[in-house]
Amino acid sequence: DSNASAMGHSWKEATCTTPKTCTVCGAADPDYVAPVEKFDLAGMTMTLGNSLAANFVVNDSDLEGTGHYAVITKEGSTEAVTIPQSEWEVYSNNPARSYFTYEGVMAKQMTEEFTVIIYNAAGEQVSNTYVRSIAGYCRDQIEKEEGKASPDAEQLALYVDILKYGAAAQVFFKYNTEKLATEGLTEAQLAYGAQEVEMEDIRVKGTGYMGATLSLENKISMNFVFQNATIDAAAYAMVTFTDHYNKVQEKRVEAADFEVYSASAKYVVVEGMSVADSFAPITVTLHSADGAVLSTTVDSVESYICRMSAADPLYPAIIKLAQSAYNKFH
Repeated sequence: DSNASAMGHSWKEATCTTPKTCTVCGAADPDYVAPVEKFDLAGMTMTLGNSLAANFVVNDSDLEGTGHYAVITKEGSTEAVTIPQSEWEVYSNNPARSYFTYEGVMAKQMTEEFTVIIYNAAGEQVSNTYVRSIAGYCRDQIEKEEGKASPDAEQLALYVDILKYGAAAQVFFKYNTEKLATEGLTEAQLAYGAQEVEMEDIRVKGTGYMGATLSLENKISMNFVFQNATIDAAAYAMVTFTDHYNKVQEKRVEAADFEVYSASAKYVVVEGMSVADSFAPITVTLHSADGAVLSTTVDSVESYICRMSAADPLYPAIIKLAQSAYNKFH
């Protein structure tokens, strides 16, 4: 610009497609680089498995070339997650859209916002900054459903119960309680959620079974705790349950992979369950090296919550969410 001024040029402002030009002679600024025109993300969806995941959707027509990548930063975290375009998945074909996923959102973090930016292969920001949260998404879905001529009661129940679970987790973990996930919901909206859920404790205690625990930080998962005296003689465990789609899930867990619970006990983690599988009986059998069954235990998330429901409001919130999720999927 100093050289331009010395030559008698006075540059007028440019647009994304028009470079700076001189207001006197009309000459183009040879040093001008046009800014990259940014686009908006197509939106966000949410996946409810045994944890929460946020999916961010992009119109493929907004992407020029390849090698793009998304950078996601979550409120309260200094670490950004980078997801290259090669890992994005097809969201739809007509219109052509892709999506990428931020996984493992803790229930207590539902109100925290994600900041999402897409860059091209040259490292230039090509999308506008997109800011959303799980709680905000759920509230928007509730209002959207309410605006329909025939609102889907199961859809409303699911999103309300997700928010109730988030708020209960915030209180349980004493985390960000000044901004609860249910903030702003009316009494009428809160009533959309599942009411009382009938539960039954179907537990059958096998040899050495000390009880169960639930993991509630990153995901809802069940842990079967056994005395070391039983586990030490076992070569492996077989974990079996039938998911809510009526598909049998089975996994072998080697004794060496059991987690330490205490000096006298270890536990087997039941993986692969979604929240809608909370009512499914889980069978864990301990086997000796020659395959003989040493212990057979049957338990479930429902049974655990049935035993624990009076301990904290978080437990009823989980089973109500499980009921709403099951109803929605069926």
